[in-house]
Amino acid sequence: MVSLGAAKLTRKWVFFSLNTLPGMTETSLFPKAAAAAGIDFASLCEQMATMAYQRRTLSQAASG
Repeated sequence: MVSLGAAKLTRKWVFFSLNTLPGMTETSLFPKAAAAAGIDFASLCEQMATMAYQRRTLSQAASG
């Protein structure tokens, strides 16, 4: 889970915290399987974030 918030005075987004998903540390099995397929941990995280953003954008467009 990612926690974001907007600071009242600056009106800028502030990053508060990030909690890893179970199985999503560098030493977990899923990232190791990705590494075996030639995908490093940083790329795996970036690809997952990109897909989640695209899925949300499509979902919002479909709902109107």
